Amino acid sequence: MMETVPPHRRFIQWQDPQVTAVNPIRITGFWLVFGLHLAVALYYKQVVGLDIAWREWDGLWQVIPADLLRSDLWHSLWHYHAQPPLFNLFGALLLKLFYPHHLEAMYFVYIVLGSFMAGMGYRVLWTLTNNPRLSFVTAVVLALNPTLFLFEAYPLYDLPTAFLVMLSIFCLAIYREKPTLWPLVSFVFTVNLLILTRSFYHLLILLAAIPFALLLAPARWRRLLPVLLLVSLLSVGWYAKNAYRFDFFGSSSWLGIGLWKMVGATYSSEELAVFVEQELVATSVADLPEFSPPSLFEPYGFTATSPVAVLSRDDYNNINILAISEMYRQSALNVLKRDPGHYAVTVILAYMVYTSPPSRFYHFTENAARMAGHEQLVSQYLLGQRWIQRFSPLRDETIGSWMAILLPVNFLMYLLWLFKQNRLSPGRWRAYWRADAVMVWLVWMIVYTTAVGITLEYIENVRFQFLVGQPIWIFIIVTTYRIVRPYPITQSPSHT
Repeated sequence: MMETVPPHRRFIQWQDPQVTAVNPIRITGFWLVFGLHLAVALYYKQVVGLDIAWREWDGLWQVIPADLLRSDLWHSLWHYHAQPPLFNLFGALLLKLFYPHHLEAMYFVYIVLGSFMAGMGYRVLWTLTNNPRLSFVTAVVLALNPTLFLFEAYPLYDLPTAFLVMLSIFCLAIYREKPTLWPLVSFVFTVNLLILTRSFYHLLILLAAIPFALLLAPARWRRLLPVLLLVSLLSVGWYAKNAYRFDFFGSSSWLGIGLWKMVGATYSSEELAVFVEQELVATSVADLPEFSPPSLFEPYGFTATSPVAVLSRDDYNNINILAISEMYRQSALNVLKRDPGHYAVTVILAYMVYTSPPSRFYHFTENAARMAGHEQLVSQYLLGQRWIQRFSPLRDETIGSWMAILLPVNFLMYLLWLFKQNRLSPGRWRAYWRADAVMVWLVWMIVYTTAVGITLEYIENVRFQFLVGQPIWIFIIVTTYRIVRPYPITQSPSHT
């Protein structure tokens, strides 16, 4: 008698969990792609002469000064509000082990992380396409992306953040191959590390990550939930510290300044003066550039002092930054309510910047020039910037790429594919989320990063694209492949 398959499972091909084993070819492919990127990155560094963007740790806005990291680390972290703590903990470790060559050591660490990103891309692609040749060729192309080499030489938290985003996706790919609980714990742990590395990823993303992990192992959720909550105390604890110590629930006190950079980006000085007269914008907001040293705000009444060393420096963790940022936030909200259409146009401009080749970011000018034809070939021809510029009204040579078109088109294709598969059946949707968990989380990270990256900051939006640049191109390849060559998504019965 023929077995009747429930309607919500007809598009899923079930397989025996005993057959679900790590394929040795996948391991070999991972290390081949890893080794390729590592070799080219070392060549660019040691032979071509790619160099770190600057030579002084204290030249970064996002750090605790080196002398405090070396002499008063934990006390300084307790009073730190400008950024999450992990990048500074990493810096403290480098200072401890490699001073005065700590930034050089960071470069080597970033090369290794970038190589792991390249290898993880291969494994994720295979999971999503079940096509080893396509996965390997695509992973090799992504491994040779000049943007990755340039960010490895950029001594900020962008590269480790992108690594953690990719690692969270990779953990789900491992769970897809071997559905035990440890990849799900690793997944939520990685999300916590992401939150503690970059304020861009707010604690709220745990509200997606934890239920998603529980959905993937519903029969074992009682065992899994306490572990996930325990792991999440890491990020919850940091947010609680800021709420207790500084009276804001977040990991960075800069949010208001970034929001103003977005809302006020394209207003003229004359228009800002009118807003000041209308009491929509504070005088200092119109007079000073964002992220000016706190000392410049003293004539406007921001004169608080602190006996704590990390709060009393003339930097961006100064005790006055809390009030300065709140002033910017209120000014931004006032203008946004008055003129939402202007903000909408700025969001469109931010999207164009966001989807540009990150290798054209202005901090990379010297290193990109050292890469000669490699960077130009990719940004101008493969990514289409040269062709986009012919038709774009934005005459900035750093803006534009095929991604600006491909991302929304492929997202629409994906949505249509989802509704074709699942219709309005809750059972189909639950089955899909479990069967295609890697793709679901990958898309979620792209949507979240893009939404935040084009609405809450302007000018450096292309840096935010790098955080999910590799997942975006994987998404574009996979959605196109699934439309051209449909295939059943497989899932182990143990997931249910």
